[in-house]
Amino acid sequence: MPKGNPKAILNRIYRGSVLAFDNAVRLHNDSIFLYDNNRIPSALYTSILSMEEIGKYFMWEDFCWQSACKDDRPSLKLIEQSLIHSYSHRSKQGWFATHAELPQKLYQLLFDGKLEERKQKSVYVGFFRNKKKIDFSKRISTPASTSRKRASEYITTVNDFLIGLSVGIRMEVYELDIEEVNGRLRDETFEKQLRKMWPIMRSPTKKLINRCLKANV
Repeated sequence: MPKGNPKAILNRIYRGSVLAFDNAVRLHNDSIFLYDNNRIPSALYTSILSMEEIGKYFMWEDFCWQSACKDDRPSLKLIEQSLIHSYSHRSKQGWFATHAELPQKLYQLLFDGKLEERKQKSVYVGFFRNKKKIDFSKRISTPASTSRKRASEYITTVNDFLIGLSVGIRMEVYELDIEEVNGRLRDETFEKQLRKMWPIMRSPTKKLINRCLKANV
């Protein structure tokens, strides 16, 4: 049975949400640095980690919001049961996917668990597996085969999401439940820094930003 004061633990989860978001931004910045220095496998891996930390932020933010809407504080057991999913890579990836406007192919990869497979291949050398058996008929998997184009696509996905969210919050189209994170995203320098580091942007994100800007006219 978990121990602790529920109110104190909820405060820590709230604080953890802020730390998770800040860590997601750090990982995203690192992924761009690695890409620019031709460390493509590590860039892809780190970009997916950034997606997961964003997903964790939304998981914890949602729990804080749900708890604030109830008259009674959740029990320690319920808190533990709710947060245990934040240890699952696929769950965090799924939470990211539900909040980001993704290309259909990437969206499907997230929910099929294939993105986790690609993440692992960008780090480890190994043999392919067919279910629970090793398939020796295929070539050895190596991070060196990581696609530069694919790494760029993942970095763009995170960058577009953060920029779109930043503009939306600044234009009062969106609002998050964690005020500290709202404040970070509302600062125009946050968006400008992302655009400077990674100038690539998908057409749907440009349209989203234009909608946000027009909504505040």
